[in-house]
Amino acid sequence: MRSLVPALLVAMLLPSLAGCGASRSLPGGSPVLKPAATNTVQGRTAPVAPAPVGVTTTKGTTGAFFTSTGAAAPTFAPRGDHLAYVTPSKGVLLAAPDGSNPQLLAGSRPGDRDPAWSPLGDAVVVVRAGAKGGSALVKISLVGGLTVTLYEAPGALHQPACIPGGAGVVFVEEQTTSVLMRLDAPGAKAVALWKGALAASPAVAPNAQSVTFERGGADAGLARVAMVGGLVETLKTAGLHARRPSFSGTGNSLAYVADDGVYVGQPDGTQSKRIAAGNGYESLCWQPGLPRLVVAATQGSRTDLQRVDLPAR
Repeated sequence: MRSLVPALLVAMLLPSLAGCGASRSLPGGSPVLKPAATNTVQGRTAPVAPAPVGVTTTKGTTGAFFTSTGAAAPTFAPRGDHLAYVTPSKGVLLAAPDGSNPQLLAGSRPGDRDPAWSPLGDAVVVVRAGAKGGSALVKISLVGGLTVTLYEAPGALHQPACIPGGAGVVFVEEQTTSVLMRLDAPGAKAVALWKGALAASPAVAPNAQSVTFERGGADAGLARVAMVGGLVETLKTAGLHARRPSFSGTGNSLAYVADDGVYVGQPDGTQSKRIAAGNGYESLCWQPGLPRLVVAATQGSRTDLQRVDLPAR
């Protein structure tokens, strides 16, 4: 289906697209018509919302895979000069923005996952097995691969997101419930921003005032919690089971994945348009300076990275 992009959407998509943050099969182009009854994330099951009526598709351009060794969790450095992603057996790789010349990040180990760039682009934070069991957040410097353990827990940790303008990080910790945590500095006490049946995929707004994340339970979908005060609101997204949110550099646009494709809309989820239809998309990020997303996608048994160019005016 083809439609013209509304002027408001174009104005929202094209300014300063810096900033960021797997497994089904890629169809030939049609959206999935039968939504799953449940969705499992991090070992927990959350209900999936019914299919929305009248989803608007504004068709973008989806490229072929540009990686070939298995890849997930893509994330661009703040200046857009490096693309980091995870491979199953090696750890975190750093590549040129087009995916060429991939090199193992010095200091990374097999099993490292969920990379997140520091605000200055001089380090990558990863999740790895803890020294005493459990999990740890580890910051790896691009200079010499020096590592610093930021936080360690007896349970599972997931999906760190660095806080712009500082040394803090937001992440998910599995305790008796799933907890969205904030750590302001190494060695500081981490504080809970939200607790519930499921929390996943936090994305810190570029102004560092709030965190958008996936939550489970009766209000399953994307939600936004204030960094101070803890006020929570539900985002009004389109699509089936919205997840994996990622902000543009200015914070004026939000991209996310759903069971029926990739969407881009306002930061509160409104005016969302589907730019790529299909059910094989996961973990996406914006490419700085370009109207383009990079997504991890699955076709058959293979998961690699591909580009999704946003529609032109």
